[in-house]
Amino acid sequence: AKHVEAIHACAALMAAGRRRKLGTLDTLDIGGGFPIDYAQPAQDIGRFCEPLRAALADLPKRVRVIAEPGRFIVGPAAIGVASVMGRARREGHWWYYLDDGLYGSYSGQLYDHARIPSSRSKMAASGCRRCSPARPATVSM
Repeated sequence: AKHVEAIHACAALMAAGRRRKLGTLDTLDIGGGFPIDYAQPAQDIGRFCEPLRAALADLPKRVRVIAEPGRFIVGPAAIGVASVMGRARREGHWWYYLDDGLYGSYSGQLYDHARIPSSRSKMAASGCRRCSPARPATVSM
């Protein structure tokens, strides 16, 4: 519903700009936010796109539409690994510091409200020649 509202709002802005001879806006980027399975099954992509296709059909033919499907395409094909670089105890709870975060691989949790499943794992430190302590890592799937 938000995508459809945004498409209609952009169409109105494009029309107003054209009427006022402010130039021709000929590209509409509908962004991302396409459904993806993480912890639970996502809405079918065909059903998700039906109202978008209907709203986009109302645009003038000259308007080029682009999208940013990102995670929808690559999400199922990737596993992210982040190492725990430090930890601190605050108000009775452990806080862990990773070598990745909200401005890297986990930005979807902040900006897209995605809940990316994760699990703990122990991996041997790289370059080991003999037994050494494993370091904790967070694995996202």
